[in-house]
Amino acid sequence: YLLTRPKIQKRKISFNGMEAFFRVSSADELRLVEIPFEDGMGNEKFVLGKLLQSLYPGDIVCDIGASVGIHTVFMAKKVGQSGIVIAIEPEDHSYTSLQANLKLNNLNNVFPYQMALGNYFGKGNLYRFRLVKENNREVFGQGVNVIPGDVLLRNKELPNPYVLKIDVEGYEYYVIQGLEETLKQDKCRLLCCEVHPLMLPEGVTVSSIEDLLKSFGFCRTETLPRGETFHMFFYK
Repeated sequence: YLLTRPKIQKRKISFNGMEAFFRVSSADELRLVEIPFEDGMGNEKFVLGKLLQSLYPGDIVCDIGASVGIHTVFMAKKVGQSGIVIAIEPEDHSYTSLQANLKLNNLNNVFPYQMALGNYFGKGNLYRFRLVKENNREVFGQGVNVIPGDVLLRNKELPNPYVLKIDVEGYEYYVIQGLEETLKQDKCRLLCCEVHPLMLPEGVTVSSIEDLLKSFGFCRTETLPRGETFHMFFYK
């Protein structure tokens, strides 16, 4: 068999009356782009729809763990030219695809940053998996820079977001800790967090996340199950 590099394609996705284009250069990217919008795929469409319904033209949004930009692109279209989306993605390949998808959709209201958010300054390790053969995965490690979100926003002179989405594979609690000043702001009205109970660090529980956000002023919670993980919407 002759193995060739997959052809880079462009996929159009229509959702909530909007159209967006995404670069697809691998089977993994094809799944990332298409599966969330297929019928019967859990609550992914519902979560994105709920986020979009919460946004208005001119809003400021922060997408933490933006991946290739599925949420980022649609949220940027919803808030319009008077709005801003701050997209954070540490992984090399995903960040490259994120940048390509922003260019593909002619979006200039998105500020992308390649780094990891946390509750400290320093270095961290990011691990990702690639399917080599059936039931056989190869692990890749990547060093990343870690910074508290509050400091990133100050250093880059970015406005405080009104809405945040967090998807960081078990590090939700630490990311939230590093955003204390931001999340306590009155204008910050909604946080959507994908919670991974089985991946939470020792000593951190789902209740820990809820209690921390309550101390920041979030008084109402809505939980959407999704297998072993679930989405939590926190409102002020």
